Amino acid sequence: MAKQHAEAACANKYGLLKGADIEAMDGNTRNPQALICRDYNDCSISANYETILKGYNDPRLEATCIPVGWYGAKGDIVDAKGNDLGYVGQIKGIRNGLVVDQNNYKMYSIPYTPMDGGPYSTDVPMPIMNRAEASFLQAEGVLRGWNMGGKTAQEYYEEGIRNSFTSVADRASAHNWKTKDVMKGANVDAYIQGTTTQIDYVDPHNSANNIAAVNKVPVKFLTAGSKEEQLQQIITQKWIAGFPEGLNAWAEYRRTGYPKLFPIPANNNNVQAEYLGGSQDALTAMGIRRLPFSYGERSSNPKGLAKGIEMLSSRGGDKIDTRLWWDTGKNF
Repeated sequence: MAKQHAEAACANKYGLLKGADIEAMDGNTRNPQALICRDYNDCSISANYETILKGYNDPRLEATCIPVGWYGAKGDIVDAKGNDLGYVGQIKGIRNGLVVDQNNYKMYSIPYTPMDGGPYSTDVPMPIMNRAEASFLQAEGVLRGWNMGGKTAQEYYEEGIRNSFTSVADRASAHNWKTKDVMKGANVDAYIQGTTTQIDYVDPHNSANNIAAVNKVPVKFLTAGSKEEQLQQIITQKWIAGFPEGLNAWAEYRRTGYPKLFPIPANNNNVQAEYLGGSQDALTAMGIRRLPFSYGERSSNPKGLAKGIEMLSSRGGDKIDTRLWWDTGKNF
């Protein structure tokens, strides 16, 4: 089915979104990124995003994230004794799933939101789909032997990176972000030839969270690499290009396993048995695969709920570690 629809889209002149990016704005709705990261101040960029982009010397990191110091006068990262560590001006992420004292981590970097504007989506629109995504989809299709339009996987991959650089520059310029000049001097040709890889993660506040890099693929396309290595490169760049829209990134990670992500430091959630099919340790290793049906569905849509649970029955039922039909655990 995927092959059929992918080839049909590539064969139709209106089948691909390549000339524009899609953003959503609603003057009556707070932008969720601005709300949870800036106003609530309980979400930061991930250690994965920081270390992968730093390893690649990727200018999109500086263009899409606010460095330490954004929080104000007491905005430096501190040590265990509360002493400033001199990280103001640097971009630092946090390990996913880390159980923390918020006061010690609220100053870590967050996705870029204009600090001098209101937290509404008319000022900070949310990206929904990036023009680069189509190119990365074509690159993956070529790896699978599909007719994606005639170019090689490498050509579509590099096209996707170029489109992503353009998208980030256009987005920052269109909304007059302070980071809008970062991409002007970016050398995308040099970036595409990069051979460096993800760096190790260092948590300035607590060294117990330090961890070695897990991604060993560079930006430069591995023409002699395996299909798995090439797919890892394609999905990693697709993951970067989609920032900060996270739902598609989560779906791609579950579907392909890429990019490789740091494991959750410790599973302290004590997931109730009704939501967990396997073990806590297995969940920590594999990550949540789906969300259970909501209480609203349970109370207002019993017939639909029953049908949904029936469809999941062969794979584990209404659990957070149940794989969906497209989450097969293998790529080729």
